[in-house]
Amino acid sequence: MKIEPELASLIPPLSSAELARLEANIKSEGCRDALVVWRERGVLLDGHNRHEICTRLGIPYRIEEVSCPDISAAKIWIIDNQKGRRNLSDGWKFELAQTKKAILAERGREHQKLSEGRGKKGLSKVDKPFEPHNTQKEIAAELGWSTGKVAMADKVWKDAAPEVKEQIKSGELSINQAFTVLKKLSDLKDRKADYETKRTATEVDPVIVRADALTWLAAQGECALLLTDPPFMTDVPDIRAFAAEWLPLALSKVKPTGRAYVFIGAYPEELAAYMSIAMPTQVLVWTYRNTIGPCAKTRYNLNWQAILYYCGSAAGPLRGECLTDRWAVQDVNAPDGRQGNRIHKWQKPDLLAERIITQATEPGNVVFDPFCGSGTFLLAAGRLGRKGFGCDKEWRQ
Repeated sequence: MKIEPELASLIPPLSSAELARLEANIKSEGCRDALVVWRERGVLLDGHNRHEICTRLGIPYRIEEVSCPDISAAKIWIIDNQKGRRNLSDGWKFELAQTKKAILAERGREHQKLSEGRGKKGLSKVDKPFEPHNTQKEIAAELGWSTGKVAMADKVWKDAAPEVKEQIKSGELSINQAFTVLKKLSDLKDRKADYETKRTATEVDPVIVRADALTWLAAQGECALLLTDPPFMTDVPDIRAFAAEWLPLALSKVKPTGRAYVFIGAYPEELAAYMSIAMPTQVLVWTYRNTIGPCAKTRYNLNWQAILYYCGSAAGPLRGECLTDRWAVQDVNAPDGRQGNRIHKWQKPDLLAERIITQATEPGNVVFDPFCGSGTFLLAAGRLGRKGFGCDKEWRQ
């Protein structure tokens, strides 16, 4: 009996716990299931782990034979047998289905070549057409998945790094989680490409680094505009301590002729915490109408965020027309699939960012954002000819 590596590689490996459990069962009960061998070639098709354990421990085993016309048929037998017998992860199920699809597709090509070759020799072509290889719909039916899940898996297997696929196969990561990450990265690339396409001679590339806000701010000079969206109280253990740590330092970097706009949550505790640290000139409001969440029984749903507006002591008048753009309440929908790319959970709309930057600065002015997230504010500053500088602890180029 031979072991063929090409065939053995199609069998998902057991975890160390599963392997130990199998060995314990064989020691106590013997090898209950027969090993399956490819009759024509004497190659082991099923029972590799049992064969290794029994051979090492000198435990007898039974053999059953199956007939396969060629190696592709042997591979399909192994794949179908594994899917029917083992509790496989979604990653392994999909990889086996893709392997089967490739085998069937190759069979189809060989069948087509054979038929065409017979035609060129004046012989009748092969009468019985080869069955089509499994499509996305057929794979979905075979795995018991929706076609949407198969499409997601197709995308992940095409674009994900090998280590990500291994995580999915091991069960550490779901196909949906991997697809979501890939989509965010793809959207970020598209957004960057769109930004590059729209650039004009007056636009400036922002400078964004991966760094802690306090460390980064301490090393900066002055700016004409501080425009930022720090973590909300739901993301930090003590909002008052957090605000006291970064806000005074950030405001000290704003020129007397400059301005600062700080987006915070609509929670009373968060408003109180920030106002106890530095009272703003005004509290502006950003409201949106395109997000729906579960309705609370004793509270009202929040569809707004506060913007703490600090005006420098020597600041000149706001720029731009004093029409609807200058209302203290800015009604602009949040980014989503209909309003543009959404990269970050609390990403702000480009329109709102551009309004603030236009009103508060002139071309060539310096804009700071020490919590830049997906870079919305700094990218907008660059498009408007301002020099954007910022950082984020999780920034990825």
